[in-house]
Amino acid sequence: IRFDLPAFGLTGPNPENDYGGPYYINFVDSFLNVLQIKKCTISGNSLGGGIAWQYAVAHPEKVNKLILLDATGYPQKNEKGSLGFKIASLPIINNLLLFITPKSLVEQSLEHVYAQPAKLTQANKDRYYDLMLREGNRRAFTAIMKTYDEVIPQVAASLQRIQQPTLLMWGDQDTHRNLAVAQAFSALMPNDELRVYAPAGHVIMEEIPEQTVADALAFLARR
Repeated sequence: IRFDLPAFGLTGPNPENDYGGPYYINFVDSFLNVLQIKKCTISGNSLGGGIAWQYAVAHPEKVNKLILLDATGYPQKNEKGSLGFKIASLPIINNLLLFITPKSLVEQSLEHVYAQPAKLTQANKDRYYDLMLREGNRRAFTAIMKTYDEVIPQVAASLQRIQQPTLLMWGDQDTHRNLAVAQAFSALMPNDELRVYAPAGHVIMEEIPEQTVADALAFLARR
């Protein structure tokens, strides 16, 4: 089951403009309750990965396994990031993005995410841009950037509490969540395995789809 989180894709923004960790955790839990899913494996990329592991901490009885792809939630030093993310975090300019969002800015931000430029097709660029223009998504994006990667209290202690088998999947050239972050996750989590993919950036499932799918399926099949 795959879904777009509030503020992403076609789901639309949260009317209360709240995108903190507790809001997303409650959203995921409500989603699973509506579908009457009592236990599952949960996977996420980037912010979705951060929400996935925080959900496992909050509701360990509902999670079988975790698959985290270049996940957020652990502070990164000397982050490079993309131009779009940096601009969106500026207090004055981010308001301008609500009304003027140059397609070139979106495309340039995406180019920082991929390690293999050939995998970033024009169709992909158009899709990302069109979804950003969905009503409410730009305002939500700037709200998220204001608290993006905030230091989660006692993050190390939280990660150490996750006992479920966890597959960490990381791009070797990820500038948003570099390999030092992956290694920090792996050092803290008691039941994980780390796989690094090359050449790949922040969205390894798009750059190396066949191998990442095969590794995920093998992990899921393991008892």
